[in-house]
Amino acid sequence: MIGEDSMHIAYGYLSGLGDTIRDYNISEVVVAWDQGHRVKDELYPQYKAGRKSNLTDEQREQFNIQFDTLNGILFDLGIRCCYATGYEADDIIAHLCAGKSVNDFHVDAGKIDTFTIQRPILILSGDHDLYALLEDDVSIWKSRKRELYTIDAFRKEYPNLSPKQYTEILALAGCSSDNVPGAKGIGPSSAKKLLAIYGSIKAMLDIDIAECTDKLLLKVLDSRDRVLLSKQLVTFESVVPIMLTSAAQIDKVKEQILIAGMGSIMDIWPELSSVSRL
Repeated sequence: MIGEDSMHIAYGYLSGLGDTIRDYNISEVVVAWDQGHRVKDELYPQYKAGRKSNLTDEQREQFNIQFDTLNGILFDLGIRCCYATGYEADDIIAHLCAGKSVNDFHVDAGKIDTFTIQRPILILSGDHDLYALLEDDVSIWKSRKRELYTIDAFRKEYPNLSPKQYTEILALAGCSSDNVPGAKGIGPSSAKKLLAIYGSIKAMLDIDIAECTDKLLLKVLDSRDRVLLSKQLVTFESVVPIMLTSAAQIDKVKEQILIAGMGSIMDIWPELSSVSRL
């Protein structure tokens, strides 16, 4: 056995998933995996550079072990697992929320079906980049905060702005966690104020700097190249995801959970098994 302490990521993921399935009566789960960010790395090598250097070799190895264990458990539960080589999970989630279909490869049956996610959609993520996907029937569950973030919550936090403008807030203000530069001297509050006045980055950059009297806007115009780069970095990429699924192998899942030393996960087993594709 490995033990729950050394499998805390996998344990936390499965525990949180089980709680969410129970609390929101979820019948269908799709997992989107990160597979890098090739396009953005080519555009800006410093993109998410801080995250790349934070892990030691030992921590990275431990993370990979947990990822492989978790991926195996989810797959053997019959849960659809989706990825696109060189792209982030956010790109896949945006693809699915847009109502676009994917090819669902049934590994055990050797067949391919077309899959389109059904609404309403609950995104299980603490990533604020996904605010841009919020709609009346698309919400975000932040498991760490145990907070349901809806379009109404967004409107309260960002009055006079729409969720689709959230990427423009990030492009203007930057994002330290992803190493997105943004405009010099512009923070989230200034970005919200500018967007409330001008509506879009395009409208701002169309203004002649020689005729501009708005001090905040001048900072954006002086940072034109940084802002355009940032807009590309925070915009979801178009992807053609691959989805894999199989019939559930419940005995195999239980065996993997026990071998990984996560026996207490069995306490939420009814929730996890309720979404199995038997």
